[in-house]
This record gives sequence, C-alpha cells and structure tokens, in this order.
Amino acid sequence: MLTAEVPDRPDDGLNVEERLEKAALREWIWNAMSKLPEPLRVTAMLRYFGSYQSYEELAAILAIPIGTIRSRLSEAKRKLAEMLLDTAGLVNSESRQQSQEHQRFYFEIFDGLNRHGERDRFLRHFAEDLYLVRGGGKPVLGRSHLAWEIDSDTEAGVRLEPQRVLGAGNVIVVEGRFSNPPEDPLHCPPGVALVIFLRNRTARRLHLHLSPRPPVIDDD
Repeated sequence: MLTAEVPDRPDDGLNVEERLEKAALREWIWNAMSKLPEPLRVTAMLRYFGSYQSYEELAAILAIPIGTIRSRLSEAKRKLAEMLLDTAGLVNSESRQQSQEHQRFYFEIFDGLNRHGERDRFLRHFAEDLYLVRGGGKPVLGRSHLAWEIDSDTEAGVRLEPQRVLGAGNVIVVEGRFSNPPEDPLHCPPGVALVIFLRNRTARRLHLHLSPRPPVIDDD
C-alpha cells in the first residue's frame, strides 16, 4: 500500500463518494502512523506525505545515513501494514483532533511572528535547551541559536510562510516558503522544512532543512 509512488495529489476524476473514501483511508493511515516508534514515524511522514521525499533529502533533513533511511522505511511499511489490518475501520478521533490543533497552532504562531512581530511568543514554544540541527551541519544546543536565525531573517526582511503542517503524535513537519525582500530576492532559498519533536507540548528538537525548490502542496 505504501510505496514511494503513492499519489498524494487530487484526482479530478474522483466522484464525491470516492473522495470521501480516499479521505477516510488517509485518516486511517495517519491514525496508524501516530502509533509508530518516533524514528520510523518521522521518516515515513517525510517520505510519503512531505515534499522532500528523496533518500538524499531525507538523510540531509534527519542527519542520518541513507542506509538508515532505507531500513527505517522498510520497517515502517511492515509495521503500518500490520496495524492497518488490526485496526481496519477504526479511527481515533483524538488523533484527528490533535492533528487539527497542531495545524491551527503553527499557522497561528507563524502568522503572529510575520504580521505582528510576536517573536517572544514564537520562541517560547521552543525549549531553552533546544537541540537544533541545521542543513546536515553539526547540531547545536540552545534556543538562542534559533533566536539568532529569526532575528537575522527579520532584520533582512525575510519571512517564512508555512504552507503545510503534518502531525503524527509528537512529531510535526512544517513545510514553508521563504518570502525575500525585493532588494535581495536570493537571500534565502525558496523552500524549507522544519521537523519538530515535542515533549509536553514544547519543542525539544528541531531539524531545519533549506531546499532549492518550494514545497508541493495538494488540495486534499
């Protein structure tokens, strides 16, 4: 069921009933996804539902070898297949509600940062001892590093505009576009993916990946 070629784009040939069935299947898969172990979950989320799906991109985002990506995906598919059979027709409404809450929250705090300069509110979501991984570079510890990134972009007139929020359990993926100032249109690359790991509703770990192409967003 889950392969690299699984379409995640709307099909205009679908009738209303088929669209409802597709939506139900998607919700069913996300419900099972939230039960995967964290390393398998984040890898499967990025591979099957994100915009940056190649093994090379996944390895860069998660800062692990391509071989580990392959083994994680193999194990994730096996576990998902087992769980989907065990939970056929069962969807946890709590998981759906949590996913919707995550979407509202992240769109809201980015909007507050971009439109109203709510820097401190945005940063409070991240732990003081935040573990930050940037573009496959050496990890750094401390929220101050993220604050520096935010302040530098704000000073340069750059905005990060979220386009999609994916959530399964404590793992969140925010895909966005950078809006650069007219006088410096190449300041930041077009696309970005943030992988956020939560504990007690606080972001404890953040992987920040810059991409030469913007995210691909569907209408489902």
